[in-house]
Amino acid sequence: MADEKKKAAPKSQGAAIKAKKILKKPSVLKRIRQEKRKKAHNDSKKSHLKSLVKKIREAISEKNKEKSSALYKLLSGAADRAALKNIITRNKASRYKSRIAKQIKKI
Repeated sequence: MADEKKKAAPKSQGAAIKAKKILKKPSVLKRIRQEKRKKAHNDSKKSHLKSLVKKIREAISEKNKEKSSALYKLLSGAADRAALKNIITRNKASRYKSRIAKQIKKI
């Protein structure tokens, strides 16, 4: 019995009522709306990056150096912009660019 973990005490009703009141504040509702818009925008930018990477990999598998180099320039700029706006991390942008560049050099 001593080995068993103690159960956490349930929240008081006052805390639950306070949380419900906070959710109705206009500033909180506005923040929620803003976050939805930002998430949709960021998701579309991430999707664009992923599709660029896929297109480059297809060009590399076809041994098409011109097409892959042109797409690499697009990816490089898009990844850097996404990193500046904190959509992806700087390291992730660098990883995208360096891995693709290595693959293009092998063609």
